[in-house]
Formats: sequence, C-alpha cells, structure tokens
Amino acid sequence: MEVRQLDKNGSINCSGGSPSAAIMLSEIVGSLRNRIGVLGKGEVSSSAILPFVSANKSLRFISSNTILYLHEIQQQVEEWRSAEYIMREANNTLWLEQLFVKNISQETGIPEDKIEAWRKQGTYFNARQAVEAGLASKVLLTAHGFDANTKKT
Repeated sequence: MEVRQLDKNGSINCSGGSPSAAIMLSEIVGSLRNRIGVLGKGEVSSSAILPFVSANKSLRFISSNTILYLHEIQQQVEEWRSAEYIMREANNTLWLEQLFVKNISQETGIPEDKIEAWRKQGTYFNARQAVEAGLASKVLLTAHGFDANTKKT
C-alpha cells in the first residue's frame, strides 16, 4: 500500500494490502486531515479504502475512471500452523473487520450496518457511485478528459 504526498495532496492507487498498514496510514492521513487532500486513482480497494476516507471529507477526490472495492478482509494462514494460531488469526481478522467498519462509518457518516452489508457482499463503486455513497467528495476528470462513467449520447 502506498500513499504519496504531492504538493500537500496524497495520491492513492492500491488494490489493498495489509489491514494493519491501512490502520497506520489512516492515522497518519487523519492527523493531517486539515492540511492534505487525497486523490484516488485507478483502484482504491480493500484495505486502501480506510486511509482514503480518513482525509478531510471535502478533500477526498477520485479520478473519473477509478473504482473502489469494499469486501471482507481475507487473511492467509499457512496450512501447517496450529489450531491455536489459526484461531488467533481468525479472531484478529474479526476484530480488524469491526474496526474497519467502525472507522469508515466515523469518517464518512455512513451507518455501520450499510458498510457491513457492502463489505459482506463485496461491493464495487465507480467514481460517481463513490461520491453518491459518501466515500469520496468529488470526481475529477482524467488527464484526457475522458470519463468512463459517462454514457455517450
């Protein structure tokens, strides 16, 4: 997972990664919320959604051809691990999922039960839908002015 600072704006293009890293990045972005904005480009999925929504609500930009994907946390455990270890990892995953839902709700104002439903079913949002849902504040056109979410007439 990567967040780059570009002239006081962060850029996020990430298909996910470590939930623990996402929590750490969201705390950094949140601590700078009044000084930086974020721009979601390409893909902001899985764990990357948390640092994205931690930015100032009015400064969460998304390029027009970006997708957001919210789904259940998936952890991999080697098959040779003990049952105790697997149980600890499962409990940790459940805790992380609850933390993600709670934090996304606090940052966006979206009810926890709605976020939980999106997460459980695995929900994709195009840029316009992300703004309508309250995950992003504004859609920005791509460098070429092409918006894949706009139908030609």
